[in-house]
This record gives sequence, structure tokens and C-alpha cells, in this order.
Amino acid sequence: MIFEQGDNLEVVNLNSEEFIRVGKNCDSIIVSMENGQMAPVPWFEVWKDGKLISKWNAAQTQGVQYKK
Repeated sequence: MIFEQGDNLEVVNLNSEEFIRVGKNCDSIIVSMENGQMAPVPWFEVWKDGKLISKWNAAQTQGVQYKK
């Protein structure tokens, strides 16, 4: 899977029991490509009420569902 800047996600699975879901924990989840050592690294920005409430490194998550 290739992430691109601005992709909208529906769910980010943090592990087998924890997840972040649009409409339940937040208003949106947006892919943000940030500088890494050798190439851009995808991060997931979690937004609620117009504020960035957390960011998750894609390498530290178990999976995602794209917004339908």
C-alpha cells in the first residue's frame, strides 16, 4: 500500500484491540508525509473539532481502512 499526502482514512488499527475510527474517536484521519532519513515517512494525523489531537507513525500501526 502506498500512502500519499492528504489521503483520508476511516480507521487506523493501533493493535489487535485498539483503533481510531472517524465518527467515534475523531472527525478525520489524514495522511501526512514527513521527512525521514532516506525518504518521506507516512504519519496519520487525527483531527477533532478542528484541532490536531494526535499523530501516529504508520510503521507503528497494524493496518488502516480507507474512507469510503
